[in-house]
Amino acid sequence: MNFKTLSLSVMAALAIASAPAFAITDSEQAMINEAIASQPGATAAEIVAALVAENPALAADIVAAVAAARPAEAAEAVQAAVAAAPEAASDIVAAAVAAVPQAAASITAAATTAGADAGEVTTAAIAAGADPTAVAEATAAGNPNANANPNATTTANNQSQNANGNSRRARNDNGGGVSVS
Repeated sequence: MNFKTLSLSVMAALAIASAPAFAITDSEQAMINEAIASQPGATAAEIVAALVAENPALAADIVAAVAAARPAEAAEAVQAAVAAAPEAASDIVAAAVAAVPQAAASITAAATTAGADAGEVTTAAIAAGADPTAVAEATAAGNPNANANPNATTTANNQSQNANGNSRRARNDNGGGVSVS
């Protein structure tokens, strides 16, 4: 096997291995759909939290269905699911991004807010088709205080130093620190 064939085989295997598998039964899908339809007053996060508590293995599928039904609440659904099933964070993010790709940035932010690893979340979102520039954390921004003077003192420190300096001057003017009553 030549190098090119080997490289293509490895890349194909990695793509298949990292692709989320969202294969649920018809009855599981019906249960998720029924839960969404039967709770019109509940938020997406409430629905997801309840369903994932009962079926943690279906967390990604639950999020995909809820996010598709309520795209404006996709991020909240992800945050609730990651909080309830943190071990499935990557699959949850991938499912949500696949269901609502335009919300990829808010989905990844919600997952990291819930405690998921930012690198894993970003990788999962990109693997699900998200625009890398929309979901990747800025890495070349540098230190926000890079131009700050490390020797600068705060206003409070400056006022304190001025007050001390003024009192020393006053003591010197009074004959070397002897106070006059």
